[in-house]
Amino acid sequence: MTHVTRLCCALLALILSPAVVAGPAVSPKVKPLMANTVGPASEAVFAVARAAPADDEAWLAVEKHALTLVSAGKTLKKLTPAADAVWRRQAGLLMENATAAAKAAKARDAAGLNAASEAGFNTCAGCHQTHPVNP
Repeated sequence: MTHVTRLCCALLALILSPAVVAGPAVSPKVKPLMANTVGPASEAVFAVARAAPADDEAWLAVEKHALTLVSAGKTLKKLTPAADAVWRRQAGLLMENATAAAKAAKARDAAGLNAASEAGFNTCAGCHQTHPVNP
């Protein structure tokens, strides 16, 4: 995926993140989690498509945002609607991709961070295909 495409998609995800996830069984706690935590943290991780972190402070910030996504994934997994295997799987993938991003940021591995960021973006996009947001 090109950097421009990823940037556009990330911005669209950020714009839509405050929206309510569709479905009657979704917890009302999802909307604020997406708007206040997942959206900003994922944008910071997805930003590596534009440029690798420039200094130690920027690397640490990306690592922190990735770890925030790991925590958010755990929360999303707990908020799984009854019998929704896709939701649980996507939350697990979010945690896996965010963990990989955090490890890459800690190792100052720009290529690994970019790969984890792209995998994370694909996880988000896949989840929103099965659980669309309402603007």
